Amino acid sequence: MEVPVSRPSSLLSISESNSSFTTQQGHHLTIDRGFQICRLIPGTNLYHHGICVNADNVISFCNDSSVKRETLEQFCSGQDFQIVERGGDRNAREAIALRAERCYDDQKNFGSYNVVFNNCETFAIYCVTGYRGTSTQVKKTANVALTEALRGYYQKGLRGALVGAVIGAANKIFG
Repeated sequence: MEVPVSRPSSLLSISESNSSFTTQQGHHLTIDRGFQICRLIPGTNLYHHGICVNADNVISFCNDSSVKRETLEQFCSGQDFQIVERGGDRNAREAIALRAERCYDDQKNFGSYNVVFNNCETFAIYCVTGYRGTSTQVKKTANVALTEALRGYYQKGLRGALVGAVIGAANKIFG
């Protein structure tokens, strides 16, 4: 069966946490890992992402480069989950679950884990859209770090070429 490719409608709007909600095939789930990536900036929490392949099982990409299937309870590890809203009908949800299953069946299909470019969030985005995406939590952290670095340079009066180079590099990487 050919997996249809779809563009996200509202891929990154996370719904309210609600672990009493019944999960459905194709749901993109997140759980808060319980610590901030950048201690100075609220809202830079680290989330783990996975795809619900049926009411009780989630497939996710892990930092040991494995694609892991586990129960919803194991995935959540006692934390509430959130559902990333994206719209779509039953056929779209089946296609999302099928992409996750294919990655699970062929463990090398998704490549090696990279915290910036190939992580659990990029895996979930690929399953939802059919396209390799960029991790929003990585982008947010990079933006925070860049903002703080530029603020420091500005306060020290070091604007010039270095700041331009940093901004140009960040736009190429995270643009």
